[in-house]
Amino acid sequence: MHHLGKETTGVHSLLVDYANSGRSESFVGRTSEPYLYVVDEKSIEQVAYACGAAHDWRMPGGAFRGPVEAPHAYLFYLLNNTRTYRVYEKTIITRLPSGRAQLHAGDDFHYLCPILSGDVLAVTATILPSYRKTGRHGELEFFSDEWRMYNQRNELAARLIRKAIALDFGESGVLTSPAEHRVDLPPESGPPTWLRTSDVESAFNTGQIVHLKRHPTFTWMSMMGWLAAVDEYSPTHYDPDFARSHRYGGGRNIVAGPQLASVMVAALEESLGAGWWISDYENVQRRAVYPNETLSSFSRVHAIGDGAARIHLWLVDDEGVVKGTGEATVRAVTTQRRVPI
Repeated sequence: MHHLGKETTGVHSLLVDYANSGRSESFVGRTSEPYLYVVDEKSIEQVAYACGAAHDWRMPGGAFRGPVEAPHAYLFYLLNNTRTYRVYEKTIITRLPSGRAQLHAGDDFHYLCPILSGDVLAVTATILPSYRKTGRHGELEFFSDEWRMYNQRNELAARLIRKAIALDFGESGVLTSPAEHRVDLPPESGPPTWLRTSDVESAFNTGQIVHLKRHPTFTWMSMMGWLAAVDEYSPTHYDPDFARSHRYGGGRNIVAGPQLASVMVAALEESLGAGWWISDYENVQRRAVYPNETLSSFSRVHAIGDGAARIHLWLVDDEGVVKGTGEATVRAVTTQRRVPI
């Protein structure tokens, strides 16, 4: 067992071995050694501000006593700081040849119990099956890994399934986005009913708009703020020379997919308030987002049952072009999760 750290010289990484094997099926099901991490308030605060999840009940000195609660985006901070991922980032992602790309495809969050400041977490990565299909850039390889976070009580606090796509568009090719899909933004809705009840059946109606938010423009400052908060160093997002050599969107760097996923779920959480818990969140990135784009997100109740509401989410630009979609499971907060002052 190792403690977290950024030193990678001579460090073994299951993700690197898997990539170097050509993603051999023999690696499926293998799990990395665990990495230990003590959760601290400062890192939670940095991630919360970077993704827009700095809500009153989560911040130090907020509306609730006790330890500070980490947002969904904190799972990226944890996996990025394992040596398993750090070595992969420094040796596989940063050394991709021109014409070769590895892009974010989506994530599945399963937040099973709160991750709190002071918790001691053991973080592992497990290789999941990959598959191939043919796209506009030839053969595409879809691969994923599952990250598990166990707390000091040996409880599985969270799972994050990281999804990516590998493609080779050649020395003369150009990386392009898939065909456009458009949706209309919903009209502004009235006061939410979920502020007055903790009963799912009473709070939500099928088809109900849950949130509508126009997000701040994704500038270089906000992009770098995200990367610094979660300790991500992929040149896809910050190195213009790397972007030009790989012809990303005409040589522009790409806004990190996890940042987009996190701002969308944070906007939903902001609308719901402290009385509701997003236990599961499945995110799919549909199109690349570049610096200086301004996006809006909204969500709508899809189904209600078994004590939960299933909510669909969309992230769109000013023309209604869908950049990302998601589906969240929302449940009422139990009295054990947060204690009001």
